Amino acid sequence: MINEYLDDCKERNVKYEKPYKGTFNVRISPELHRNIAEYAIEHGKSLNAAVEEAIGNMVGCSLILFSIFLSVIFSKLPVPFGISLM
Repeated sequence: MINEYLDDCKERNVKYEKPYKGTFNVRISPELHRNIAEYAIEHGKSLNAAVEEAIGNMVGCSLILFSIFLSVIFSKLPVPFGISLM
């Protein structure tokens, strides 16, 4: 079944989507580990939930800033909220 999917993608010249399990290992400093663990406890969350929240916020911020950047480039409007793009 996987081979059929890959062959179909190749025939249609479409990039296949790699499935993700949703788990991965990350090495961080002991200080950061302590900080995120304390944050999780203070907010009644599991360590995993706190890390997921932090990553989601970081990725979301990056996407928002990238969207602002594109809208400014293509619309030639002034940069909103005093954000510096350079």
